[in-house]
Amino acid sequence: MITLKGNWKCGWALDLHTLSSVSLRGGHFDNNRTKIGQMVYDLKYNNSISNQDKIQLVENLAFTAANFLKNEILVTPYIWVIAPVPSSKDRELQPVYLLADKIAYFLNRKIDGEYIKKIKNTNELKSIEVLEERQKILDGAFICDKRYKGKKYF
Repeated sequence: MITLKGNWKCGWALDLHTLSSVSLRGGHFDNNRTKIGQMVYDLKYNNSISNQDKIQLVENLAFTAANFLKNEILVTPYIWVIAPVPSSKDRELQPVYLLADKIAYFLNRKIDGEYIKKIKNTNELKSIEVLEERQKILDGAFICDKRYKGKKYF
């Protein structure tokens, strides 16, 4: 578990994504990923695996995340809805929504895919390393419904 610092009450990451990366010829890289990092990579970018295998990755990741929330940081009593953040890239299978749905299922919570709405197209942020550039790209990109105003959420 990795504690995340930022402009919020609390945040955690299940693991790092990449442990090391070595530049190869032709602009390629030899990456050493964590187990969770490899699952996320395969789910999002590995087009050589079947959709059924991707669904299994979703199950495994969601189960891991739900167990983390229930058993490691004990926040489940304070979570009453799962609200996925809209993706910046269209995919046949949208990992964010699939994961949110499965995590909600494992936690026995509702999911609200309409709470956060994307109102401006954005580029992927994975290659943007400068925080100010990320903030500029995301500025005005999302709106949140007010129906949960005054509620605690994570």
